[in-house]
Amino acid sequence: MTLLTIVQVMAVVCAGLLAGIFLGDRAGFAYARPALSPSSFVQITRAVNVPINNQLMTWSAAAPPANLRELWAPWERVHTIRTIVAVGAFVLEAVALGLLTRG
Repeated sequence: MTLLTIVQVMAVVCAGLLAGIFLGDRAGFAYARPALSPSSFVQITRAVNVPINNQLMTWSAAAPPANLRELWAPWERVHTIRTIVAVGAFVLEAVALGLLTRG
């Protein structure tokens, strides 16, 4: 197995893992987040979702912003876009690797 083949297989595996993570979030957690109370939402986000933004870190779990859902909506839209891109990249890489190995 050549170095190029190893890199190509690793690219497909990594793209598949990332796409799976994003797709799993869109299919499951995305439906659970709106059901959380604003206080629980802020606590979970602070503990798990590090790359949000500095403004989020100033929010209080005891007194979250009244318009929390509106403030969070742009992140959800971008997350949906990156999920679609990750799944698309995985499919294209898998097809490219398949065509390369057949040729």
